Amino acid sequence: MGANVYELVGDDPNPVKWQVTELPIVKPIVTEHQIHRLCCTSCGKTTHAKLPSDVARSQFGGRLSAFINLLMAQYRMSKRQVKKLLAEGFNIDISLGGIIRRQQELSQVL
Repeated sequence: MGANVYELVGDDPNPVKWQVTELPIVKPIVTEHQIHRLCCTSCGKTTHAKLPSDVARSQFGGRLSAFINLLMAQYRMSKRQVKKLLAEGFNIDISLGGIIRRQQELSQVL
């Protein structure tokens, strides 16, 4: 026994709305800078290029450093909790020492 099929016609000025909120997939953006080391064939001395002045001297960018400090200062997370959140939520591997350095950098700026 098949169900009866009827065509729906008309205009519904107030449709039922159903919204689903989801977090986006977050992937860290890693930018690699390659600094070549070459040996002078004349004197034997090894030299290497320098990073451009606009490249951060830390392995962690400004937004990540700000986020780390926000988690610790505003949300009172411990350094271990921050490390775990970054690893599990964002696939970012940072040492406790790296977290401490981000905190020290902000303290110096402020």
